[in-house]
Amino acid sequence: FVDDVMGWDWWNDDNDPLDDMGHGTVCSGIAGAVGNNGIGGAGVCWGCKIMPLKILNDTGWMYYLDLAESIGYAADNDADVISISLRLYSNKSYIHDAVNYAYGKGVVLVAAVGNENVSTKTYPAAYNNVIAVAGTDHNDNRMHYYCEDCQEYHGSNYGPWVDVAAPAVQIFSTLPTYHVWFNDLGYKQNYDIMPGGTSYAAPHVAGE
Repeated sequence: FVDDVMGWDWWNDDNDPLDDMGHGTVCSGIAGAVGNNGIGGAGVCWGCKIMPLKILNDTGWMYYLDLAESIGYAADNDADVISISLRLYSNKSYIHDAVNYAYGKGVVLVAAVGNENVSTKTYPAAYNNVIAVAGTDHNDNRMHYYCEDCQEYHGSNYGPWVDVAAPAVQIFSTLPTYHVWFNDLGYKQNYDIMPGGTSYAAPHVAGE
């Protein structure tokens, strides 16, 4: 890694992890948006530092191996907490190895369980060394919401393998100050409300 002072972008293999989707900025704001400044909102952990590691392209595609490598990178660069707002239904041994490697170095790993309204295990959330986070609504019930983009109802995944639940519906957070894919879906620049998703529950827990 050359000049990786701001993190790393595995998708483009460079040192500029610019968020061209919007998802990462939303999750980062939930965990750590600066508070007490009269601007926007506040994250769960006002004073934390964010290590931006990008593995998704602008529409959410990724390579599984990049996830494993980014977990190892975070652990080697002294991350205290790794927040993973994505889910896989494939149990990949090299991702499991990366999780165990980071856990062995004292890192707390947190991951979203997914939004398909099923009890099937998802990864990396279901690994023993990861805190699996489901989503709740404002009534403290399991998350359900209608996804305008995909024209279907989503519900938080669930099951005995889930560790904890956190707010996941109508979440206000940060968005990039420039145009990204989320703006094409109807979300504003700078700040907006996300309709729902366990992706937004996970950084609530990570910020704690």
